[in-house]
Amino acid sequence: MERITIDVVSDVVCPWCYLGKARLELAIAEVQDEVGVDINWRPYRLNPDIRLMASTRRRRWRRSLAVPSALPKDTRC
Repeated sequence: MERITIDVVSDVVCPWCYLGKARLELAIAEVQDEVGVDINWRPYRLNPDIRLMASTRRRRWRRSLAVPSALPKDTRC
């Protein structure tokens, strides 16, 4: 049996990456008797600044509602 290796670069929170993963699994299932497949998952962040953006959004939200900054840090927005 022939073996192939697939390197996948994917962001785990990306809906399109999730669809690609599902389709890859279907394709592998179709050929699993003929070809052995090894998958190497590699991380990718579509938006590495997302935490910074969330923090900025939270500050804007608090200002707009006049929420005191003395709220506990674990308060979810």
